Amino acid sequence: MPGSHPFFKTPEPVSLGSLARSLDCTLRSDSHADVTIAAVAPVEAADAGCLTFLSNPKYISAVRKTKAGAVICSPRHAGLIDDETPV
Repeated sequence: MPGSHPFFKTPEPVSLGSLARSLDCTLRSDSHADVTIAAVAPVEAADAGCLTFLSNPKYISAVRKTKAGAVICSPRHAGLIDDETPV
């Protein structure tokens, strides 16, 4: 479990806008900038406070079902993800 190891401090939650700036990413919509991200998780395990990713379009069906707070992906894959999901 991320952050549960005694040698690792649990990171503070961060806004999606701040995370996007730090990673030099572009948000699909500025309205998603205030989404709070507290962890990173695999697409199937992610919940509303998690960031997940899409690097291979064969996993798009899993991304469309994810409960993740946001998905990070390449611009060419962004159009494959529902408009309501922060990308």
